[in-house]
Amino acid sequence: LMSLVYSRCNVVISVSRKSQRQLESWRKKYDYDVMVLPTGVDPLPRPSKAQTKQFREDWGIALDDQVFSNIGRIGAEKNLAILIPALKKILKTNPKARLLYVGDFDYLETLKQLAAESGVNDRITFTGRIPRQELGAAYAASDVFVFPSVMDTQGLVVHEAANAGLPI
Repeated sequence: LMSLVYSRCNVVISVSRKSQRQLESWRKKYDYDVMVLPTGVDPLPRPSKAQTKQFREDWGIALDDQVFSNIGRIGAEKNLAILIPALKKILKTNPKARLLYVGDFDYLETLKQLAAESGVNDRITFTGRIPRQELGAAYAASDVFVFPSVMDTQGLVVHEAANAGLPI
């Protein structure tokens, strides 16, 4: 059915080569052109050292904490709950590890409950939604960006994290 719908279009836009291959594999009976048009992200404002320090202070993150962050929409499909047992394992050999969730959405309360039941809740920080112009400080306060999603089609936050110089 999608091939029929797409065959009526001038062009079908894909956000990656991977999705282009998938869309092209659906062409059985109907033909259509697929063009890759990646979605870019605008760079975030670079925070000053004082702004990054203030972000850490505001959220109770010690200067020597090693921060594993996830920044983005907090949805169940993002596989974010897996980070909590991962943190438990990391803490066995790295007691300075801290997990930072920045964002909001319908899975936030469930994730907070899982954290409360984890036994490591004191090493997990939830900021909720932060205005875009202040996100640079969240990235700068992080040591590693963690992205456990297996469902994202674009993963724009991965581009933001890379632009901020974080390992992913």
